[in-house]
Amino acid sequence: MEDVLIPVEIKMSDIISKKYNISPTNYKKVDVKAPNKVKLSSLLNTQNPFTRGTEPGSSAYLKDIESNFKFVRNSCVDKLNNIVQLQRTFFLNEVAISYNEEQLLKNGDIVVSTDANIGDSAFFNTEEDYKFLLSSGMVKLNLKENINKFYLLAMLKDSYFNSQLDSMTPKGSTIRHSGSRLLECKIPYPNESNSWVIQVIENLMKNILYAEKHAQKIQVEIISIFDKELNTLSVEETSTKVSDMLSAKRIDAGFYSKEVRQFFKKIENYPSGNKSLTELGYKTKRGPSLQKRDLGRSIKTEMFNPTYSLLIYPSDISDFGIIDKTVFLGAAGKVWFLEKNDILFSAEGNVGKTFAICDNSLRFTTNIHGIIITPIDKSVVDIKKAILICTFLNYMKKKGLMDKLSVGGQGGSFAVQYWDILKFPNMSEDITQKLKDLYFSEHQIHPFEFAEEEITKLGVYEINKLRTLCSSLLKMMINDIKSDNVQDKDYYLNQLEQFA
Repeated sequence: MEDVLIPVEIKMSDIISKKYNISPTNYKKVDVKAPNKVKLSSLLNTQNPFTRGTEPGSSAYLKDIESNFKFVRNSCVDKLNNIVQLQRTFFLNEVAISYNEEQLLKNGDIVVSTDANIGDSAFFNTEEDYKFLLSSGMVKLNLKENINKFYLLAMLKDSYFNSQLDSMTPKGSTIRHSGSRLLECKIPYPNESNSWVIQVIENLMKNILYAEKHAQKIQVEIISIFDKELNTLSVEETSTKVSDMLSAKRIDAGFYSKEVRQFFKKIENYPSGNKSLTELGYKTKRGPSLQKRDLGRSIKTEMFNPTYSLLIYPSDISDFGIIDKTVFLGAAGKVWFLEKNDILFSAEGNVGKTFAICDNSLRFTTNIHGIIITPIDKSVVDIKKAILICTFLNYMKKKGLMDKLSVGGQGGSFAVQYWDILKFPNMSEDITQKLKDLYFSEHQIHPFEFAEEEITKLGVYEINKLRTLCSSLLKMMINDIKSDNVQDKDYYLNQLEQFA
């Protein structure tokens, strides 16, 4: 793990200072070369550095009833996302809870997990008209007025902070508790001569945060388009016949569930008809093998390299259609990559996630666990068809249909031979154009600059590209700050030009 130094020897005074705790992990030395490091506590309010949440108890949890309160738990923050995942919250019975106003979240708060998934942090921002109560396993930081919260969040998401907190937290318990140890973690800053980096990192972080938020809004809008088209269609409920089972050659219950049968019936009765994948001009094939015998010697890294390919594992496609992890693959042999109008489909594990390649600006590749939906004749393709297929499959995933259609355990699989059962509705030109604009607007943003209104003009594909660019540049700059090797601004601009 980077940023971690293993000590050659341990002094008795060290053991005594740690209250005779002899767990080896508590004596890892976590450090970086940056000479300018400050404790997190010095960036926070002296009297009240953080506010810890509360635990209302399971008796206050509501399942099928809404209220004015939502509960933000540890699972609402993770290492992959930079904003609090509000879709994972649930409602609370306001009569059964006890809290103070400081434990309610407001826009702009930074929250950090101190229990279980310790060190995970996120930015809170919402337009929902609810009160959000923070869990007792988390804290929200009370920053001093002159502290750049976006720079701080970027450093909290970095491995250095997580490594420090991990080394300070005792092991051995079922759920780990770090308490207030995060206050002792150090945050690196650039030298005064390189203070311009702070503003650039702020803009990169803002672009990531607001792009993630906008991706969620687009996803809601895409789902509503399909809902509006299909929910108005009424179909008769039918029972499963033996002939149906003989025809489909499947006996799994999910395939014959009420939800699946009614959905297929709606597509079958769609007013303007439907088409199979082949009739839309597409076919499926397996992703490439990344084994050594096929690629030769290879390397995977989070750091951008202009000669490497951007590797997408199907499992790393988020619920909102963007790529969670940025991994670059370099290999001695030739790396096969996806082209414009190709669609990546997660065929194993979390079945149904999709991502459409809308241009050839980045060299995307994947592995054998993904299915590639590719044009039969690449000379007569239409990007709107690719986006319709991509978004419709993701809609089926959101509605839980892909989970019922997949077979096998551990998330199941959706193999190539099952694709003939899928039909796609013949949407009108207006709808396919709207889906295209939501997914691929062809609007571009410079990663070093931030303007919230510009981000609202991006489609899912551009959001993913912006997030990938910003994450890679952020990683590069933070690593240079930690190693006390910050380059001039033109250097990073040149890296960006090679990427873009």
